[in-house]
Amino acid sequence: MVASSLSPVGLTRLELIMRLPLIVAALLALPAAHAAEPEFTRICMNGETAGKGSCPSLPAKGSAASQWACSQDMKTGLTWSINSLSGTWSEATSVLPAKANANKQCGLSQGWRAPTRQELLSLHRKYRENDRSAGAFAIIAKGRHPKPAINLDYFPDTRSDWYWSSDTLDHDTSFAWYVYFAAGHHNQSNAYSGFKTSPHYVRLVNSGS
Repeated sequence: MVASSLSPVGLTRLELIMRLPLIVAALLALPAAHAAEPEFTRICMNGETAGKGSCPSLPAKGSAASQWACSQDMKTGLTWSINSLSGTWSEATSVLPAKANANKQCGLSQGWRAPTRQELLSLHRKYRENDRSAGAFAIIAKGRHPKPAINLDYFPDTRSDWYWSSDTLDHDTSFAWYVYFAAGHHNQSNAYSGFKTSPHYVRLVNSGS
């Protein structure tokens, strides 16, 4: 019964069994309404808000002073880098933040860091409206992931992949938590853990203003 209902996407019985967790996750996500999205504003590399000073109303992405380099959450005050960097957990929590501080990213010369798990989860959207119209079930059944589960208007460089948090696993300090930014493939909390030596994506955050 199940195999025949999926025949349009060309799945064999074995392929169906292997992809069943993804398919079930997609089906469970479809009827759920996502929470109200945080309101963000674009910040230029020089720290000016979009539309103020030398920062254009709709700045282009880049590292020049008057180009878009960060998005600020107007509810939490957190300033997020829009760049998707990559590295091990050690690099995510030391090397990459040090570079951002040295570059005075978005006008901030200190305070750049890897986000906590909860901070990172605040950006994650378990369900995207455009995935419904694109057919998230069909996309996942064919072995492809939908668009990243985040507001792409303010985080356009996001990958449908793992992003490091700063949090270490309590019972094993060789592991740390990360969040998977792919719609239709998540556990209840959207967070997983892995070896700190593994390379994953990094999105830096700053609590300053």
